[in-house]
Amino acid sequence: MKLSFGRWYHGWNIVLLCMIVQMAGLAISINCMTFFLDDWTREFHMPTSELVIAVPLFATVTCIFQPMVGAMLTKYAVRNLLAFALIVLFIAHTAMGFVTAGWQILAIYALLLPLAVGFSGATPSQTLVARWFVRRRGLAFSISALGLVFAGVLFPPLVVMLNAYIGWRGTWWVFAAVILLVVLPAMWLVVREKPAPHEEHLYMGAEPVQTGTPMPMLAIMRQRNFWLVLGVHTAIMVPNSGLLSNLAPFATSGGLTMAQAATILSLFNLAAAGGKILAGMFTDRFGTRPLLIGLPLAAGVSTAYIAVDHSFTAMALSFALLGASQGVWVVMAACVAEQYDPATFPRAFGLMASFTSFSSISGPVLAYAQESSGSYTIGVFVLAACGALGALCGVLYRKAPSNRPFRRNAPAPAA
Repeated sequence: MKLSFGRWYHGWNIVLLCMIVQMAGLAISINCMTFFLDDWTREFHMPTSELVIAVPLFATVTCIFQPMVGAMLTKYAVRNLLAFALIVLFIAHTAMGFVTAGWQILAIYALLLPLAVGFSGATPSQTLVARWFVRRRGLAFSISALGLVFAGVLFPPLVVMLNAYIGWRGTWWVFAAVILLVVLPAMWLVVREKPAPHEEHLYMGAEPVQTGTPMPMLAIMRQRNFWLVLGVHTAIMVPNSGLLSNLAPFATSGGLTMAQAATILSLFNLAAAGGKILAGMFTDRFGTRPLLIGLPLAAGVSTAYIAVDHSFTAMALSFALLGASQGVWVVMAACVAEQYDPATFPRAFGLMASFTSFSSISGPVLAYAQESSGSYTIGVFVLAACGALGALCGVLYRKAPSNRPFRRNAPAPAA
């Protein structure tokens, strides 16, 4: 059985489902991890700098999986891969509630979560979107990418409250139950691999998109734009990852409360949601290059201001601007879609996503810098400098000539 909504284009159901699946995958494991650090430090007698190594471990192993994910998406049904991922995700969340030592947390982040998130994250989600949309693809990409940021808006206050009432172990078990009993059944009912023939004219163009043989990975990486887009994305995600991983201890070191830190995280993710929507609409209308220059500059400026003013108002505004720069995820997907044909999209996007995972190393590096010097200031300024390097990559980017087999000037879809 699969859900159907009459004349409503089913592609939008796919987009919303992808958003929910990504929300489940990263909701508390990455986006709210900072709120577990104090409990883990006290209970397992491990410093924060060692515990946050879980994030680059997760990112590194996820990076190893991404090319395989992209390759498997060209051979197997996305629906089956998502089901496998959500089952592993349920197991990982359940196991987190039973850990008895800090090394077990690192093991779950290094072994189970990368497998689950790799097969339920951005690569399979944006692959589905690319199969269902030609028109309004940027907007569809942006809505699909909202899972992580909506989780960051909704879940930090919820996680703080649950931690207070049922403890951090119970919090992980609650999310495990939601994944198994709500997200998995919804995914199974909604996902279809591609539009039916009678649906294609709505958002796919007057002629169906033809797919060919995927490009080899070496051919993908030989293209100059591949590395320029990757440079922009990395320059933005390095300060994002470093500051988010250390948000709670960074905020409290400046005199803020944990509740204020949760509010800042919610504002960050609310701005990230708006940034992704606006980025999708902007790329549909004006293309990708202006954002490839502007977003890293925004990330650099906001990070530099965070280093010099630790008041709640200043941090809230700076983190909001930093969050808006996460629209780069949508821009990256749009760049891959305009650079590569539909058959190559999952392989190219998965490969690019694998490289972006290395930006997470900034989290433990920033924590170590603070423990060594007693201050976050120098480390945060170093993160801010990445913005200028990213903007330079954006200046050098040039859109590839279109080789799409669909017709771009087809009439707009009916309301």
